[in-house]
Amino acid sequence: IYINVSPADSATEKALNDLIGARKDLTIVTDKSKADLILDVNIASKLDQEAEPNAKWPINKYLSSLSLTLNDVSSGNTLLQYGINGFQYLAPANRTKDQVLHSSAKEMSRQLTRELPDKLKQFNYDKRSLLWSTLK
Repeated sequence: IYINVSPADSATEKALNDLIGARKDLTIVTDKSKADLILDVNIASKLDQEAEPNAKWPINKYLSSLSLTLNDVSSGNTLLQYGINGFQYLAPANRTKDQVLHSSAKEMSRQLTRELPDKLKQFNYDKRSLLWSTLK
């Protein structure tokens, strides 16, 4: 399996590496051309409510989302989809967009580590059975 996180985020990558690495039927590869499965993760964050300029502690409210798609390279089929939408994140007004994106991704990765293992339990990947089924 090849893991592609866009934009790159260390907290999300670490959470996914830990979750996937715990499985015995999947091996993480760093070369996309050698992967049988591709796990694409997209992270986004947008400003929902701007802080009051005269507030003592100006805090912006952001809405973030994370979408995860697992695709089989040989068939192009989508094997698993998972998403977090409308994740509310509060941050000081002086934070940059990159800082907010990383912080919200870090918080969403905590939710990901709680919820994704149940979704992955339903998913079973055995390359041998897939190869045999295509040869029949």
